[in-house]
Amino acid sequence: MTQTTGQVSAQSTRFQEILRLPIEGLCAIAFSPDGTQVAVKHYTDAARRALELAIYDVQSGAVQAVLLTAAGKCSPLDYAENNLAWQGQVLAATFEDGLYLWQATNGTFEEAYRLETGVFALDPAANRLATVVLEKRVEGGILEPYPYLVLHDLTTGEEITRYSARKSIDGDLFLGISMLAWSPNGEQLLISDHYVVRILAVNGDEITEGEHALKIGNRLQAFSWLDDATILTVDRLSLLHTWKAADGEQQREVFLKGSAAAFSPDRRWVVVGDEAANPNDDPENVVKVFALPEAALADTLPFSLSAEGVQRVLQLTFSADGTHLAAIIDESNPTLYVWAAR
Repeated sequence: MTQTTGQVSAQSTRFQEILRLPIEGLCAIAFSPDGTQVAVKHYTDAARRALELAIYDVQSGAVQAVLLTAAGKCSPLDYAENNLAWQGQVLAATFEDGLYLWQATNGTFEEAYRLETGVFALDPAANRLATVVLEKRVEGGILEPYPYLVLHDLTTGEEITRYSARKSIDGDLFLGISMLAWSPNGEQLLISDHYVVRILAVNGDEITEGEHALKIGNRLQAFSWLDDATILTVDRLSLLHTWKAADGEQQREVFLKGSAAAFSPDRRWVVVGDEAANPNDDPENVVKVFALPEAALADTLPFSLSAEGVQRVLQLTFSADGTHLAAIIDESNPTLYVWAAR
């Protein structure tokens, strides 16, 4: 693997590219809380059966630790925060046999425990972990898998409570829980099947569901909270919507035009990757930075395209302190890009 430093055009005023690193089979990324390291999941074999979780230094691109190599599936088009996350001293990643958690302290990583689950979300305001498990139930005389939302104590992994979501909302079938997102205060939790977003209130070991659901219309790409009362969503058509959490009313719709999306931790920015482009027609592509809540274009971060083929931004993520932004770009030759705030 080689690392090169790219040039940033005069357009970019908020971020500067500091790392460009091709990584074979790259499929998921997550920053350390201070943005100095990035956790990377990537395939180690051409058959794409084995995944490696490694820690990279964002300045040099050097591998600092390899935590696990195991069977698993991963796609850069997945909602990244629900299969790889680093919050505080906890690093969490999913593999075929479940969710692994490590305690990260002073540059060392100690495996804490493993849970038999796939989708998860770390609560930013409390020591809790939300996961999804499937249990078989008899529905209409047929034994079918049924999704449960389970809350765990993050330190021990012990179950606090679980919630069984309704299978339909206003007559629309709910396809299961495939995405999760906590509110900033940790008192609410979004669950989604990619097309409908439901709002849960969490009070200790009690979970209750609101009366209103957000019907996205197109497949959901990313979601977050602008504040404890306002929800942000971006769908596959790059439509940004803001919603009132209290009644599910849509407040704003903006067309961003992009192939991936992420919200900054402080919800000041939403970033999207420009749509796929042919380098023969367009020698440079950009990651676009929009200021919230108006979604006004505030910055563009250029990245160079290869001499042939089609490239696009597949995944974007911020560090918890908002000082770094990373992207996975290109499907045939995936490359890790990292920008640092100026």
